Amino acid sequence: MSGKYDPNRVVNPIRRRIFRTRISRAENVAAAALVLLVIGAAAWVWAQRDRYDPAERDVSLEALQAGSIKEVAYRAPLARWNDATGAPAAPGGPAGPGAAAGPDLGLFPPALLDGGWQLDGRVETYDPENLYEKINGQAEQYLKYDFRRLHYVGLADGPTTLTVELYDQGEFKNALGVFASQRDPEREVTRQGPLSYYRTSVGAIGIADRYFFKITASESGPKVSGKTDQLLALLPRIASGGGPSNEPYAILAGVLGVPFEKISYAKENALQYDFFRDVWFGEPKDGKGTRVFLHRAADEAQAKQLSERLVVEQRNEHDLVESAGGRTLMKHQFLGTYFGLARHGGWLYGAENAPDPDTLRALLARLDKELP
Repeated sequence: MSGKYDPNRVVNPIRRRIFRTRISRAENVAAAALVLLVIGAAAWVWAQRDRYDPAERDVSLEALQAGSIKEVAYRAPLARWNDATGAPAAPGGPAGPGAAAGPDLGLFPPALLDGGWQLDGRVETYDPENLYEKINGQAEQYLKYDFRRLHYVGLADGPTTLTVELYDQGEFKNALGVFASQRDPEREVTRQGPLSYYRTSVGAIGIADRYFFKITASESGPKVSGKTDQLLALLPRIASGGGPSNEPYAILAGVLGVPFEKISYAKENALQYDFFRDVWFGEPKDGKGTRVFLHRAADEAQAKQLSERLVVEQRNEHDLVESAGGRTLMKHQFLGTYFGLARHGGWLYGAENAPDPDTLRALLARLDKELP
C-alpha cells in the first residue's frame, strides 16, 4: 500500500519527519560561520592564483646546513708520489724510488697501462657462482666448459675506453670449445705460439692456452689497434702453459693436417646426443667437407658400448651400408651423405657428411694407422 514501508522497494516513499521542535542559535551561528569560512578560502585561492614567491616558503640555506648530516660519500684515492720530481706520478707511469705501490692489476702485468692508458674502475674477478652478474644470459656457455674464473679490467685513454675479458677455462680444450662456438667463421685466425686469435674492428677475440679472451674498445682507429697489439703481446706472459698438448688435437692438426680454425671441441652433446661427450672435431683439407671426430674412452669396453649406442641412434636416419670388424658405414636417407664409425682400443672415431664411401674409407683407414 502507498505510504507504507515495503522492504522490496528501492526508494522509500515515506516522507522524512523532523521530530526536533527547536534548533538552537549556536547551531545556526556555527553553520553560518562554516559557510563563510569556505567562501573566504575560495576567494583567497582565487585572489592568489599564480602569485607564488618560492622565497617566502623555502627553507633557508642556513637551516638546511644546520640540520644536515656531515658525512663524506666519496673519498678520492691517494695519488702516487714521485720522489724524483716532487709531484704526483702520472697515471700508469713509474712512481720513482720509494714511491707507493701501483694499482692492483690482479693477474695482469704492469705493462697493461703502458701508452698512457689508465684503469677505468678496478680489476674485477668472477667465479662460477657469480659469473651471471657480469654476463647474465651467456654464463651457461662458459660454465659447461668448466669455467674457473673471469678476470675483467677496463682501460681508458681520454674518451676512448677498452675492456679486456680473460676467461680461465681450466684447459686448452675447454677454451677452444668456447672459441669455436663464438668465433666468426669468416675471419682468418692468426697463430702465435700459445695465442690463437682474429682481429675485429674494435679489438680481438681468441684463446691463449687455457684462457679465452675478448678485447673490446668503444671505437676503432689507430689508437685502439696499437693498444690491441700491445695487449696481444702481453697475453702469452699470462698463458704460461705452452699451448695445446692434447693427444686428439695433435692427431687432428699434426696427422690429418686440419687447420686450427677447423678444429673444435664439444664438452657435451656431441652429434646432438647427450650421452656423447668429450669429443674433438676437425675438417681435413682433403676431406671434401667431411668432418672427422675423435673420442678417447676410459677403456676398450666403454668404447665398444658407446659405439653400439651411436649406431642404434644413427640408424634412425641412416641406412646401413656395411658393418664388419668394429667398423660401420651408413648412408643418410635424405641427404645422401655418408657416416662412418670405428673403434681402435679405447679410441672411438669416425666421420660425417662424407660425399662418397671412398672418401670416408680413406679417412678411417688413415686414422686406423695413426692412432696410438
